[in-house]
Amino acid sequence: LVTDTGEVDLAQLVDHVGRSALGGLVDMPNGPELLTRLAVQIVDSGGASVELRAIRASPFDEFRLARSRLLAVSDGKARFQLAVLSEWFAGTAIADLSASHP
Repeated sequence: LVTDTGEVDLAQLVDHVGRSALGGLVDMPNGPELLTRLAVQIVDSGGASVELRAIRASPFDEFRLARSRLLAVSDGKARFQLAVLSEWFAGTAIADLSASHP
């Protein structure tokens, strides 16, 4: 996370935070996919909260996501606690798409 010159590499820091955020959801097989879908929809909406049912999460998945502390959930709508996480998860979707369509 720190470069040879002693500076913090912000890209690596954000990547580390995003990967660490998944820690509590590793036993949820579709957790990363659901978070990525949510992030893409949040970014597409200009940062607005998104209904959890819009990401095709089961009621149990919605419960797990809401308890993950990654999201703020109110009235069935969710957003990431930190905006940078929305962008990180949406960025992973773009990277995955780019890798699958060279």
